[in-house]
This record gives sequence, structure tokens and C-alpha cells, in this order.
Amino acid sequence: MSTVRADQVVAAARAQQQSLVMEKSRLDAQANRHAEDLRGLNQEWAHAWQYLGEVLVPTLAAPTLDAAAQLLQLPPLSASSIAAAMGAERARLQGEIDTVERDPLFRDSDVVLNECSIHLAELESSIGALAPAVAEFLGLLYWDELIATGYGTDAYPGKWWALSYYRHWKHADLAVEELGPKYQVQDFAALRAYYERDSEALHALQVSQAEWQAKQQAVEFLQQQHQKASDELRSLEVRTLTAARARAVQHLAALSLDQALQQVSGFPPAVVAVKRLMGLHAKIEYLSKMYAEWVAKPLAQIETMIAKNERDIHKLRTPKHAHRVFSSDDFARRFRDRESSWLKRRHNYDTARSRIVAFDDYDRYDPTTEVIWWSLMTDDCVKARYIPEVDAYYSSGARHRHDDAVASVADEIVDPTTVAADDIS
Repeated sequence: MSTVRADQVVAAARAQQQSLVMEKSRLDAQANRHAEDLRGLNQEWAHAWQYLGEVLVPTLAAPTLDAAAQLLQLPPLSASSIAAAMGAERARLQGEIDTVERDPLFRDSDVVLNECSIHLAELESSIGALAPAVAEFLGLLYWDELIATGYGTDAYPGKWWALSYYRHWKHADLAVEELGPKYQVQDFAALRAYYERDSEALHALQVSQAEWQAKQQAVEFLQQQHQKASDELRSLEVRTLTAARARAVQHLAALSLDQALQQVSGFPPAVVAVKRLMGLHAKIEYLSKMYAEWVAKPLAQIETMIAKNERDIHKLRTPKHAHRVFSSDDFARRFRDRESSWLKRRHNYDTARSRIVAFDDYDRYDPTTEVIWWSLMTDDCVKARYIPEVDAYYSSGARHRHDDAVASVADEIVDPTTVAADDIS
């Protein structure tokens, strides 16, 4: 059996790395396109459901609602049910509006808010002038404790033998030393009197400020409540129509798409809308399976090969492994040319993907025939047999029966130049 030297393996691995890296780049690009495709299809999916609701309930006209209720077997969608719900909601909203409008605060809201604004401005100015002085006292060490214990008053309980007595004495003297000149006082009792006067005045101003703010907020709340109820009353019909459409969509979304199609079979516009949903669902399913088989799987394999080559290049250049030999058969199998198979896979993926993404003739789908969405979307140019539904379709001969049926219709002759690519799955 012929063998291959380690240096030959290293040379082959280096050469192969270039093609592997290039193919990985191509697969990465396909992966990015797939992510973009899914984002677009998910948006289309949401819009398709919205469109179905608009088709089923275009207006709140009684005949329209009754027709939708009958079609979907959904009594809450009937004209009488919708009218009753709207009447109750209208009465509730009008009741809220009337209640607010009877409130004196709301009736005189402009006057009250102006009054609040004037008083709050005056209070803010007074508080702004007084607050720094009070804060200066509170910034002194142990000031809160001195005030709380009544130091400087006859009520002070401190005894000369207690350590706290001397601490209070010391910090009271320090307070007088710092603020006494400002207030022209020489003892703590007088300094305390100035603090109590200012703090009480500040507290009274802050209480008044809170009361006016509460009054202002009460008026603003009433105005907001009135505005909200008025806006909801004006938009009642629009909101009811939106809710009716959502109710219809919710009812159908609980069914399979095949069941939904059967449910709306008596209303052609809705049939088209449901077929669009079925087609979009098929697109997402097909693209996801194609990505897994033709992009994600080979990408993982190539990344493994790149890592293996890097390890072997490093390993076989070391003195310990430089003289190893390998089977020529293993060498040929590992470093065989893969470009043609890669090209075929890329061609199949790109061809199927582009046709599936571009397909928009959803009304062509006929559930009474054996033709599947894959055949409609790709025109059988690619046969991804790793998808069970696709494999079953082509294995059953359904395609041939479809060809015979289509050939019999003059205006639907299949293009004879279309050549199906071989399956690589």
C-alpha cells in the first residue's frame, strides 16, 4: 500500500484551507440572506393575518358583520352583538365624561390652575429663600440631636455626669461659634430660637406648597380623564372595528390553516387571504429546512475541516510527527476536490431559495389536487428530497399526474426548456 509523507499532508492541508475558507465565506453569506428572508417573511406573516381580518370584516355595516358571523360560526361577531357592546361602551364613556364635567374643579379648571400657578410660584420663591438657612443649621454636627434632646431649653434632661452632656455642650458651643456672628447671638438658646422660627416657617410653606400641588394635580387628573374618555368615545367605531377583526382572526388562528381554509370556503376573498397564509407558512418551513440541510450542516462540516487542518499543519511540523506516513487512500479521500459538489449544492439552494422567496401567486394553490406548495413555488427545478413532504410528492408519482393534467390545458403548457436539477440530499 502506497503512503504519503507528513510534509505532503501539510502542503495539501494548506492548499485545501484556501478553498475551505472561501466556501465558508459563501455559506456565511447564504446564512445572512436566510436571516433576512425570515425577517421579511415574519413581517409578511403578520400583515397577512391583519389583511385576513380586513377581508372578513371590512366595515361595521350590519350585513357585513352578520355575513362574517355566519361564515365563521361566531355569534359574538353578529351585528346585534357588536351593537350591544358598542352601546354599553358608549354609555360607560359618556357617564365618565358627565361625572367629570359636574365636578367644580373641572368646570373652573382654568381659574383653579391659574390660582395654583400663582401660589406655587410665590411659595417656591419663599421656600427658596428660607431653605438654605435651615439647611445650614442641619449641616452642623449633632444639630438634630441637640434639637431633639431640648438642649438650650429648660426641658433638656442632660446631667453633668453623663458623657452625652459634655458632647452636647461642646457641639452647642461650636454651633454658636460658627453661626452666632451671622445671627448676632452669643448663646445656643438664642441660636436655637432662630432655627425654630425658620424651620417652622419653612414647614408651613412646604405644607401649603403640597396642598396647592395636590389641588393642581387633581385638576390635571380630571382633565386627563375627560380627554381620555372623549378620545375613546370618538374612536369607538374604529376600535370596535379593530377588535372585531382581531376576534375573527383569533378564531381562525386557533385552527389549522387547512381547517381555516375550509371555514372560509364560502367567501372567495377570504379563501385567497388564507391561501396567502398557507403559502407564507410553506415558505418559512421550506426555507428553514433548506437552510438546515444546505447551509447550516455543510457550514459546520467545513468549520470542523478548517479546525482539523489547522491542528494537523501545526502538529505535523513538529519533530515528533514530521516523519509520519499516512495511507494514500485516506489522503486522497480527505483532500479530494469538493468544488463541484459545493457548486451543485449552492446552485440548488440559491435557485430554490430565489424562486420560493419571489413566489406570490398564492391563489394557484388548489387543495383538491395533489400538487404541493414546493412544486408550485419552484416549478420542480429542484427536488429537495430530504424534506419528507417533497420526497413523498416526487416518489408517489403525483408530479407526473400533474404534468399530464396540465398538458391537457392549452393555456398552461409547461415550458419544455425547464430542466430539473438532480437531488443532492
